[in-house]
Formats: sequence, structure tokens, C-alpha cells
Amino acid sequence: MARLTTQDSKAMVLSSSFPEPGTSLASQRHMMATAQAILAQIPFEIQLTRQVSRMQLRPYQTRIVTDALAGNTIVVLPTGAGKTLIAAELISKLGAPCLFLVPMCLLVEQQAQAVRDWTGLKVAEFMGGMMLPLHFDVLVSTPKAFQVAQTKGHCHLAWASFKLVIFDEVHHVLKE
Repeated sequence: MARLTTQDSKAMVLSSSFPEPGTSLASQRHMMATAQAILAQIPFEIQLTRQVSRMQLRPYQTRIVTDALAGNTIVVLPTGAGKTLIAAELISKLGAPCLFLVPMCLLVEQQAQAVRDWTGLKVAEFMGGMMLPLHFDVLVSTPKAFQVAQTKGHCHLAWASFKLVIFDEVHHVLKE
């Protein structure tokens, strides 16, 4: 069942949970019907949002952001230390347009979602086989797809048109 709260004459689903394992299909349908009946009786607009808790940067991440705002920076941290959050915070501070290059197609969606969640900006994804997005605040792309698009003369992809360029997994840059 969803827990609702009112805020400025609107209801927002804050959290939900799935039925306990072993709950019969009939019971699950009854729970869903009951929830829908309750929601139908609420006299104001329902906003369903995914709760994204706004994390705070750790002190070392804040220092890195401050240093990076002053000039070019290479960030070397262990896995899970928050390099993506550092990049997203830089993007939010510098504003659009920004370019975020990732070495693999699998990372395009992952990093794009992380930047979207942190910044709330319009983040476009681009890799081989996709149409080049024309309107974005942040472009998350593989280097090869970006390079091919540049060679086709897309002027909005000139290096100088970006306020910030992030090379994720920079150790892969030297491969080609």
C-alpha cells in the first residue's frame, strides 16, 4: 500500500511496498482495488513521484568540486567514492551545456540517469545507432559516437560550445 501525505493541496506517494511473498493473487488484486478506490476519493491532484533523496557531498568531494571549478582536474578515487556525484555537482554549478563522455554504451544510460537525478537538467543520451539529440543541457555519449557526429559537421558539438567536458573512465582514453 502507498502512504500518502498532503502538501499544498496535493497528495504525493512517498513510498510503497510490495505484498509479502506468498500473498495470493486474489489478495493482491483486492489490495490494488482498495488502493485505487481510496485514491479515487481524494479530492485533489495526485502527483506520483519517485522519491530521490538529495544526498550531500562528503567533505572530500566538496573540496574536489571547489578545485575543479578553478581549473582542469583529474579525479582519481576508488570505486564507490562518488566520482559521478562530483561530476554531477560540477554540471549543476556550471550549467548547460555540458558533455559527459563514457567509454561504453552500458554506462551511457547509467551516468545519464545519475546526472538527471542529481541536477534535474535535461540529459540526452547518445551512442552508435542513435539519432543525435539536438536539444539538451547535458549530453552523455560514447567518445566514438561523439567523434563521428563531430565529423559530420554538427556545429553544436564543437568542444568550445561546452562549459564542461567530463571524461569518465579516463584511463580508457588512450586505447585509440
